[in-house]
Amino acid sequence: MKKTICIPFNMNGSFTQLYFGAKRDKEITQKQLSQFLHDYHSRYSKYAFKAFDKDGSGLISTDDFCDMIFSIKNHLLTTKLKKAFRPFVKQTMGKEVG
Repeated sequence: MKKTICIPFNMNGSFTQLYFGAKRDKEITQKQLSQFLHDYHSRYSKYAFKAFDKDGSGLISTDDFCDMIFSIKNHLLTTKLKKAFRPFVKQTMGKEVG
């Protein structure tokens, strides 16, 4: 089952203004774009966690964790890993394996 999850991100906030200017009229280099994408993914992960942590407890369920990973890091997961990820997480419930 595939869910569509919308995770809000403030595209008008100080983060995007840092790179593109308040009026979005700033030109950036390829190196700055690479840094922006790196920083964006890091920051977006925090937004995603907050979106799944509806009660603000600092905890999310294993299903929410898996949904979050599939939503924000899907492009990094192989087909084999996608099939094994949720069962592995549920089986280990966050415990160290090894």
